[in-house]
Amino acid sequence: MEITQTGWDSQAQGAQTSKSQLGKQDFMRLLISQIQNQDPLNPQDSSAFVAQLAQFSGLEQMVQMNQRLDSLAVSSSASTGTAVASLIGKTVQAQGDQIDLGEQGDVELNFALPVDATDLELTITDESGRVVRTMSLGQRDSGENSITWNGCDDDGNRLPAGTYTFQVKGSDEEGQEVSATGRITGVITGISYDKGYPELLMGDRRISMGDVIEIS
Repeated sequence: MEITQTGWDSQAQGAQTSKSQLGKQDFMRLLISQIQNQDPLNPQDSSAFVAQLAQFSGLEQMVQMNQRLDSLAVSSSASTGTAVASLIGKTVQAQGDQIDLGEQGDVELNFALPVDATDLELTITDESGRVVRTMSLGQRDSGENSITWNGCDDDGNRLPAGTYTFQVKGSDEEGQEVSATGRITGVITGISYDKGYPELLMGDRRISMGDVIEIS
């Protein structure tokens, strides 16, 4: 009786029904069975066998590569987790535009300018987005800068304790608008992984690792 390609297909389908994945030994058994049961008077083209072996070899290499990548990912994740955890208790400076105002006392606002700028204006808003204070800073050089805020609004009234946001804008020598990048400094109190990647906790504030500028 002649065994055609249909016989091969039915054997392969039976193997796939019993197992969700075709392993190396399963493939070799099916290939040997195909060779043994082919019609001697009308054998299959040997190039088909070679193509099947090449396909399986490529697939096996991809599986092995994925397994190695998974192992590297686990190892890298463990190393990163250990390194990030060591930042707890460290003082970190990071990019950020939020500041915490207490019941009393001044607050130092830090920012960095990409170029020398003039006509700089500092704007402070509360948690609802309402502007509570504007300050003219005049001219400042590029790089790190700071200004002390006494915690009062434009009328001189002490604002309630809470979280505020600030921004600094001005003009460069060509009259183009310049925006400063805010800086925040504080002690890291914990690490959060609830978004799938590490974030530094500075009290209730979350800081991305990419925003960290300096660790001391």
